[in-house]
Amino acid sequence: MKKPILKVRPYRHSKNHKWILDLRAFGNGRLFFKTKTEADTECLRRKEVLERHSREAVGLSKREMSDIIHARNELAKYGDTIADAVKFRVDYHERIRRSGVTCAQLADEVLEAKRKDGMSRDYLVDLRVRFRRFCQDFGDRAIASVTVEELDNWLRKLEGSPVSRANYRRNAGVLFSYATKRRILDHNPVAFTAKPKLVDKAPEIFSVDQ
Repeated sequence: MKKPILKVRPYRHSKNHKWILDLRAFGNGRLFFKTKTEADTECLRRKEVLERHSREAVGLSKREMSDIIHARNELAKYGDTIADAVKFRVDYHERIRRSGVTCAQLADEVLEAKRKDGMSRDYLVDLRVRFRRFCQDFGDRAIASVTVEELDNWLRKLEGSPVSRANYRRNAGVLFSYATKRRILDHNPVAFTAKPKLVDKAPEIFSVDQ
């Protein structure tokens, strides 16, 4: 196969852009320029990238190269590389792809499991009510796609007292804990959410008649 060549060529199909740099062989499109000087400058930059890196890198735009450099620098602050970030993100998507189980489906499964485990009627009713409220917002979502940040925001937006939100948090934890046991998740994200602050009230004193 003939090796592709980076070369500026005249372009006669435009009144304003008279020069072209064809990058299709390098995984990109065609670049058009008003002057030959602009075209030669970009061609030189691409050749330098080709010499330093690889054929695939030639197809990257200035913005893409800038994004890569920025990502590398930001990750370096934490001792990570771009390869580490890609591995983490791919694993995230693969987990979601492998787990077609939605929050609603898992909620039904958990309720049935708890029923078979002999849990009390009151416990099952409470679990069902809170699962139903959770599934109004997350029911169609894959359980593996729900993040700590989303759970935090959801809990804070719930109406009711801090005690009520704490109960929702506890029951959501039951759902995600079950997901970890099923090996759908590596960890329970609810454990990393903020706990509502519960104010201790002084004990009430009642009279004999009360």
